[in-house]
Amino acid sequence: MLGIFLCTCAKQNPINFKKLRKRLEYLGKVEVYEFFCSPKGMEYIAHLTERFKLTSLCIAACSHKAEDFYRLGEEIGLPVCTVDIREDCGWVHSREEATEKAALLIKSAIAGMAVTRDSGVVVVGGRKDVILAGDYERAREFASFLPEEVEVKIIAYGAPGAGHSFIAGDVREISGEFGGFKVRYEAAPIDSSSCLRCGKCAEACPEGAISPLTCSISDSCTRCGRCLDACPVGAISFEKREATAEAGQVVVFGEWRGLRRHGVFVVEGEEDYAGVLSELIPGFYRRAKPRYIEAKLERCASGKSSIAGCQLCVEACPEGAVIRDGERIRFSDACCVGCGACAAVCPLSVPELAALSQEAIDAQLAALLSGRGIGKQVVAFVCENQLEGLLAMGRRRLSYPPVLPLFLPCTGALSIPNLLLPFALGADGVVVLNCERCRYSSDTAALDFTGRLLSSYGMGDALLEIRGGAPEEVAEALKGFYESLPPSPFAASEEIHGNQMQRVLQILKIFASFKLPEVRIQDERLAFGYAKVARERCTFCNACIAMCPTSALTKEGSKLEFSHALCIACRLCERACPEGAIKVRNVFDLREYVSEEKRTLVEGEMLPCEGCGRRVISRGMLRKAAQMLSKAGIAEDSLQMRLLEYCERCRAKKLLELLMEGRI
Repeated sequence: MLGIFLCTCAKQNPINFKKLRKRLEYLGKVEVYEFFCSPKGMEYIAHLTERFKLTSLCIAACSHKAEDFYRLGEEIGLPVCTVDIREDCGWVHSREEATEKAALLIKSAIAGMAVTRDSGVVVVGGRKDVILAGDYERAREFASFLPEEVEVKIIAYGAPGAGHSFIAGDVREISGEFGGFKVRYEAAPIDSSSCLRCGKCAEACPEGAISPLTCSISDSCTRCGRCLDACPVGAISFEKREATAEAGQVVVFGEWRGLRRHGVFVVEGEEDYAGVLSELIPGFYRRAKPRYIEAKLERCASGKSSIAGCQLCVEACPEGAVIRDGERIRFSDACCVGCGACAAVCPLSVPELAALSQEAIDAQLAALLSGRGIGKQVVAFVCENQLEGLLAMGRRRLSYPPVLPLFLPCTGALSIPNLLLPFALGADGVVVLNCERCRYSSDTAALDFTGRLLSSYGMGDALLEIRGGAPEEVAEALKGFYESLPPSPFAASEEIHGNQMQRVLQILKIFASFKLPEVRIQDERLAFGYAKVARERCTFCNACIAMCPTSALTKEGSKLEFSHALCIACRLCERACPEGAIKVRNVFDLREYVSEEKRTLVEGEMLPCEGCGRRVISRGMLRKAAQMLSKAGIAEDSLQMRLLEYCERCRAKKLLELLMEGRI
């Protein structure tokens, strides 16, 4: 049985708890108390848990006591979800609105908890070494802030100092991942590891081009070779030399346009020191972190037959946690920070946030939109980092409309179907509350696409994005949005299911039942494909059909057909086509998409076999085969050319016939 505990916060919450209790009694055991966060209140929860054999707990109170409730759950061994019904409800809305909203938030939290699964943990870190590259003086200064037990390697040009390894050189490439980076660098002309700093090379140089302290030779060098003769240990070479150094993490000082991945940090000035150190130092020590992503790689369209295909997730991940290995991709648990950007862009739902699955999002949205006594229904997708801003609005008693929040690890995890689903479930509007500066959600194609699509339905004002801002500014923005929001034209629909591609189609079919405007959107960031074929090049070889992971390309008789609703723009067909006949653009056409009609890309003439009459080869394929034989020096009237007109069955028969007749 589920236990629901409603705290009145010493009767400082004006919610109608009697009404709220009745609204929730069908869900489980409901108890109201003034101080559930007090030691006595905690004991009371534990007592009721044992008495009624409760299996999970939902505690609705104030947010700053949430950690105490989670600790209680750990002590008694039960899952706990908490809901803020004070700052998010009672202190910012009318009594009636606050009560209704509290009921919906509690139902949503319970629905989400019911389908939440433990994703497990991974152990990362523990390698106590780092490469500092680039500006030598900054690298030396930065190294002084690192723990003594950390091995520091500096790759730069400069006078070597004490306490760390020094390699004179210039970084060219960084590869690998957190805990195992390889740094390829061009070594300086003077090998810093063998140089004695005796200065004999500098004394021998007539141009004064050598600096033994920094192991460098300036452009004034004429390569006369006197330094080579003078060096007692052979540390100088004019040949270009590259080498590789390894470390668990890398810090680059100055501009860097190479690999950006978790564990690779860029320092542009002293103001970056604190932020980089706060992320760098924990990586030296072994620690457990959640496994953020669950990936169903068997459905991935990343590649096939050594040909690379879709790589939307690779391009979307700002941490470089999605790594391509040939035709396949993999997800690095060490690099992943759980932003969900990969899950947002994948049309086949290969990666999914373990702590907030699509099933959990669906369940919470359905619960939030299950009430009809709150006026306009507005869902607010809120980044977890913006939770404090919402609480501040409550503490300051800033009144705002009763929007219904659904908290995400990051709004960068929002996909197109997740933004559209609230409207399909009857919502009047959607708010996205982002951080002011966020590297994970700064450029989201999903928001742009959803905005343009809603505008075509006359609902351009039904989507609002708020990036940061003071509590007063956010409250005013919500008021203005809510007051001008017209009712949604869409009625609540049935359950939406499937992967992202399938969910988008189901939602848009619901929209199309009300209105079907003409919408055509071209955006390279979108997983909508629109194929065209150069008819004169196509030979009907079937390579494109064999490579398509979604069956968007099919062959019906002599026709090559294409389904816009199934194409995810992976371009495997385009890269596999030996004739370069097919091209795919990232285009979305609403009417063609929801119709699901197949469009004929090309229709080829299928020629009959000269023996049995079966139509087995296209004219284009026959022409191509003849051209290949001709290039190989085969005459047009040769037997090989004539045999092209027979199918594989009749070809052997024809050869045998000619042999028996003595004609070959």
